[in-house]
Amino acid sequence: MTPERTQNLLFSEGYLNTYYQFVVPAKAGDVNALEHLKGKTISVNKGSAYDKWLLENAGKYGWKVESYGTNSDAVQAMISGRADAHLSGNTVAAYAVVKAKEHIKLAALKVDQGLVWAAAFRKDDVKLRNAVDAAIECMKVDGTLAALHEKWFGAKSEPESAPVTVYAGYGVPGLPGHEASSHTPSCK
Repeated sequence: MTPERTQNLLFSEGYLNTYYQFVVPAKAGDVNALEHLKGKTISVNKGSAYDKWLLENAGKYGWKVESYGTNSDAVQAMISGRADAHLSGNTVAAYAVVKAKEHIKLAALKVDQGLVWAAAFRKDDVKLRNAVDAAIECMKVDGTLAALHEKWFGAKSEPESAPVTVYAGYGVPGLPGHEASSHTPSCK
């Protein structure tokens, strides 16, 4: 989400973290530090936040960026050997691995920008945002979000991650529109 969107919309609390996640070929060694990517080519979806971040950091870490029109093309470029690693959001990366685990794997390396997936609402619709926020909290409390995370991404939610953590108030803490009032969800 852009700074402009955070000023013009309300958001529910986050239900999934959105880390920047590296993917590598299944037979490659693991990558657990940005410095391990020096001299490597990294594929990415052109125009994405991940593309921007890679380009901004290429000089610092010494990698080459290959941008592709779709995320699928960027993953395929890595599978076919045109890139050494791939970068996308952790949920997209994990789903790609579920679908092509014989070819690719998640690297240990991920970059946490503090971002989460959250539902967006008109700025004047606090009541609906709060109702959806409470429903998300109930899905966290009863384990529904954690189960969906494991089903779709092939891995359990990390402790204290968005699918298993009920945050104080309504909305994303730290963003405009976050309402810090304490409440207890009434889950049925």
